[in-house]
Amino acid sequence: MSVAEPLASAEPSGLRRRALWVISLVSALYGVQLGMLLPLVPLYVLSLEYNYAWLGAVIAAQGAFQLLLRFFGGALSDRFGERIVLRVGLVALLVSALVFVQAESVWALIGAQLFIGAARAVYNPAAQSYATRISETDQARVIGRYRAAEAIGQGAGPLLGGVLAAVAGFPVAFMVVAAGSVAALAASLMLPELPRRRATTMLEVARAIPGVVRSKPLLLAGICAFGLSASVAVFFSVGIAFFRVTGIEAAVIGLAVTVFTAASAIASFGFARILGVLGQRLTFAVGVGGVGAMWLFIAVAGGSLVVLLPAMVLGGVAAALANNLRTLLSAEHSAPEQRGLAVALVGSYWALAQLVGPAVLGVVAALAGLPTALVVGGGFALAVGVAAPLLFRLLLPEGRPSTAPTAAAL
Repeated sequence: MSVAEPLASAEPSGLRRRALWVISLVSALYGVQLGMLLPLVPLYVLSLEYNYAWLGAVIAAQGAFQLLLRFFGGALSDRFGERIVLRVGLVALLVSALVFVQAESVWALIGAQLFIGAARAVYNPAAQSYATRISETDQARVIGRYRAAEAIGQGAGPLLGGVLAAVAGFPVAFMVVAAGSVAALAASLMLPELPRRRATTMLEVARAIPGVVRSKPLLLAGICAFGLSASVAVFFSVGIAFFRVTGIEAAVIGLAVTVFTAASAIASFGFARILGVLGQRLTFAVGVGGVGAMWLFIAVAGGSLVVLLPAMVLGGVAAALANNLRTLLSAEHSAPEQRGLAVALVGSYWALAQLVGPAVLGVVAALAGLPTALVVGGGFALAVGVAAPLLFRLLLPEGRPSTAPTAAAL
């Protein structure tokens, strides 16, 4: 067993403030680069005249590495510390951007996407674990601030990527992503260490896995992540194609994503207050179901800008609530020394939806059309949201402790 160290919540407030500011800066920079890549990739694939099925396959490729590596990334965070692991993720993001500069064959595109998947698989568990340990007693507020910074970056990224692709071309846009990844990597060097009990061997980490996997509250968080991710996958696969077919330009697509993420950032800043009013069960329902409803509105409206932008506001707020809630559930129901495993497990559900969603929706679009694919993706998320009362009754019974047992108890 590792040597007990003071937890982050016992650290001086100055250290906690510095940690929150720096991880927010790093995540904002990471969000810009990821925000640029998410719309750039499908637009680039479509510009190379690949069909919707190939588009779905390319988009789904990054989900494969997210699914395979995310749990490993969480384990590494618990063993070696989050700062080292998240830097590895930023390096992988840099490599993916450099590959895209020259990629034209479908296999090169898939290879570049695998690096994005690897980046997200190791960066996200490490960054989320670090953020949730800044304060064990005020997690909702800290998670909201951290997520808001990331959302701000992801809001700026699509607009920047769309403009660069239109004005300077895709290679220049991908090179800007590479430069931004270097900036995020440099900023990560300022992250202060948050002392905690740390596993001394990977075997010790492995022994905690069964207890984490069996956790019903973490399954609830995973379902929240899967439902939200399935709906988000609609946008960056068939959603982009739908907007293009309905005549919406790349710059307007970037604006729509910016509106979505701006709404997400605002909702994230107010997450703790909103959660206090709605409670976790209703937050789950509104969050996951609201993003699904967004896609149903857009599909019915046929891409009308009058409906698109208000729908994106609705979806952005809903997505922020669901995203913050799944991170909060991961933190509340895991010990600090197993936080990496917990957020990685929940993130694996997100990655599974990123793998399955685009592939399935690509086939649906090819067989039944793009509007039908939007209805299928949005309808699924709406159904998950509606099921919130049942899910909470089954997986988070009344009176259950809000924190997980310690490593020794597990």
